[in-house]
Amino acid sequence: MEQHKDDNVIHNMARIEALLFSAPEPITIATLARTLSLSDNDVVRVLDRYADALEADGRGLMLVKHRGTVSLGTKPEFADDIKGFVQDAIKQDLTSAALETLALVAYFAPLSRAQIDYIRGVNSTYMLRSLLMRGLIVRTTEGAGYLYEPSIDLLHYFGVTDVTKLPDFSKYQEMRDELFGVQSEDINASSAEGKSDLRSE
Repeated sequence: MEQHKDDNVIHNMARIEALLFSAPEPITIATLARTLSLSDNDVVRVLDRYADALEADGRGLMLVKHRGTVSLGTKPEFADDIKGFVQDAIKQDLTSAALETLALVAYFAPLSRAQIDYIRGVNSTYMLRSLLMRGLIVRTTEGAGYLYEPSIDLLHYFGVTDVTKLPDFSKYQEMRDELFGVQSEDINASSAEGKSDLRSE
């Protein structure tokens, strides 16, 4: 009986790890519980066990908890390795999908991931993660989620001192207002309910 209980905990640790790895932003305890059909208390217990396992196994990841949300992070002792990796990644050419996502953030910001998914018609999780890693966009907290905006490095990438100096910037801002002025809540709601089946790009 005890062995079965332990096996179940290990299985739930793996399930939570998969979700945290796939998520572009921190996940709430409630979301994990609902997604995995577990109680909040069960999720907390499994997370505690998972955090201990990450520490005990000498792995490169750690569990980050903040205001009722959890995410995977890298341990401080590997900062130099990550810095070198990120610098190499920034030097690489951006794909057409990344440039498309980057242009949307530049012209339509602030945008939620749901809004970006809505415009592109695909799940933009990995594109946003890549652009964040390159330092070309930043995200700010908005309620329970995030909004994506251009970074200073993005302005350097486009060769402008301000996003308003981008070609036809005012026109695209008007398009954004027309598109999301009355639809933002509906788009965000539909994304939370059914966007996970979109192909990622």
